[in-house]
Amino acid sequence: MNTLIDLGTVTGSAEAITVPVARAHCHVFHNDDDPDLARLIVAARERLEIQADGKRVRDRSVRLLLPKFPTWSIRLEGSPLISVSAIKYLDADGAEQTITASEYVVSQATQPGRVEPAYGESWPTTREHPEAVRIEYSLGYGSAAAVPSIAIQAMLLMIGHWYANREEVVAGTIATAVPNTANDLAAMFAAGDYR
Repeated sequence: MNTLIDLGTVTGSAEAITVPVARAHCHVFHNDDDPDLARLIVAARERLEIQADGKRVRDRSVRLLLPKFPTWSIRLEGSPLISVSAIKYLDADGAEQTITASEYVVSQATQPGRVEPAYGESWPTTREHPEAVRIEYSLGYGSAAAVPSIAIQAMLLMIGHWYANREEVVAGTIATAVPNTANDLAAMFAAGDYR
């Protein structure tokens, strides 16, 4: 069974929405609520990433664990793929080995990305172990400026809604959902080929 482990934010990676942008969207003209807005920015990104089924808005390092190498191509879970930093495995004797970058090819033509042996190469035999193969790679857009507008708008709608409605229940109001809002935008972001 394949397992994807989140190793954390890539160094230097920033949220796609800044507190001043969130403040302007929410029509807040003071900085008293900046800690709340910063928390809402993170919550909106996390919710969008969950709704988008593995697409990362903020750059993340991840590790994919496999019980063995497949016959040929390995589908790298999550998207968009930035780069592969290491492919390691346990050899038949249980010693950790690292495959050099010249021995494999990374494909970003489709998302999720793939990795396969270079021409004339093949995947090595591994020891029988549930985590015999470990692939480390980065997901995201490479910079906050490269995040698609549809993702930004979905997060801003979530932030605005949560800022205006700070409790779980609002008494004494009649509400109507506005079509084509955060959930619709999140679904379009998940379905689209945004790299």
